[in-house]
Amino acid sequence: MKTTATVSAIVATLFMTGTAFAQDVAPKLHKMGPMQMDANNDGKVSYEEFSEGRLVQGLKSRDTNGDGSISKQEFIDDRLEEARQKMAKRLSLRFAELDRDNDGAISAVEIEFQKRQQFSKMDRNDDGVIEGRELRRVGRMVRHMRTPEPSPKPQ
Repeated sequence: MKTTATVSAIVATLFMTGTAFAQDVAPKLHKMGPMQMDANNDGKVSYEEFSEGRLVQGLKSRDTNGDGSISKQEFIDDRLEEARQKMAKRLSLRFAELDRDNDGAISAVEIEFQKRQQFSKMDRNDDGVIEGRELRRVGRMVRHMRTPEPSPKPQ
């Protein structure tokens, strides 16, 4: 009970202070949907249901040493694991794109094919060189890819 109260207090504090952690949790709450927190299925979510809902369960799962609070290291470890999983998925998809013959390896022929495809996309006028406008266009594309998109605002 003490752990639940402590975790509930952490959640409330984080929501009130607007920290990065609360910003991290809010999108998960939004994805979860309010009706999933409605434990008694009355079409309403009380504070008790909210505080005992999946949001708090997620916070409890981050408290790996069970001390009722989330340390900086627990927070970092959780975020790194989440990032690792996302990156592994993206790298898997990228590998599949490069491994054109699906043999589980990327050959020199497949790398050459990829390079030619990339060059062809940049050489808009098909003259065999990337010049002037084409280089500026590539530069804008690269800058755009490096610019992070703003996080969606919780509703």
